This record gives sequence, C-alpha cells and structure tokens, in this order.
Amino acid sequence: MDSLQHSHIVPKMFYNAIKKNSPTGIMRQSSNPNIALQDGLKLPFLCDKCEELFSKYESCFSKVIYTQTIVNDGEITFDSKNCKDLSYFLLSIAWRALQYDIENDEMTLTEIEKNELMKIVEQWRLYLYNEDKRSMKKVCKNL
Repeated sequence: MDSLQHSHIVPKMFYNAIKKNSPTGIMRQSSNPNIALQDGLKLPFLCDKCEELFSKYESCFSKVIYTQTIVNDGEITFDSKNCKDLSYFLLSIAWRALQYDIENDEMTLTEIEKNELMKIVEQWRLYLYNEDKRSMKKVCKNL
C-alpha cells in the first residue's frame, strides 16, 4: 500500500479565496480568532495516485468554473457543461468530507448507520480511483 500524502480535506483553492477576500489576508481559527492560519486542514489522507487525480480535477474546476464565475456578491453561477469532469470534482469533495467525518467519528451515528456509510464511501472511493465517470454522474445527481 502506498504511503499517505498530506492532503487538504477541502481543496486549497477555497482557502486561498478566503484569504484573498479577507481584509487582513489571513484566515483565523473560529475557536480562537487571535490565532492566524496559513492553510486549511491537511492530513495524511490520500495516496500519490489519488492526490494526483484529485489535483487534476480540481485544476479543471478551478480553471473552467471557479475562477471565472464568481460574481461580486459571492454567488457562484456556471454552466456545468463547461466542465466535463465536474462530477469527479464534486464526488471527490463529498468523499473527502464523509471519509474524514467517519474516521474522526464526528457524527452521531449508530453502528449500523456507520457501517452503511462506510460501504457508500468505499463505493465512491472505487469510482474516483478508477475514474468511473458514468457512476459518478449518477451519484452526483443524488447528492
């Protein structure tokens, strides 16, 4: 098994947008606003292949949609047909968030619910790892 790379749970581009729009140019901890943060949560989380895949699809989203469609009031509007890999990007975000929550047990779930979520997360992981875009589109329609 590959060693895990330090990976952002939420893509770095979103943290960069927060810093860019901040009057001070930095982020702050919600639990202690006097402490500045340079970056978002980054943990040993993804193997090299997944890090590379996620980065590829984040770049697509960033170039085609995110950097070109934010209007002045912060609303994001776009035509999803401009980014053929949007479903991959969206599922990667959902997978990271859910996987992180399961691993850190930050949810109030029964053991049965947790096991069912783990099955879903594993299915999503395989879709992402194998770049199964047909299955990803079906999942994203239901998110």
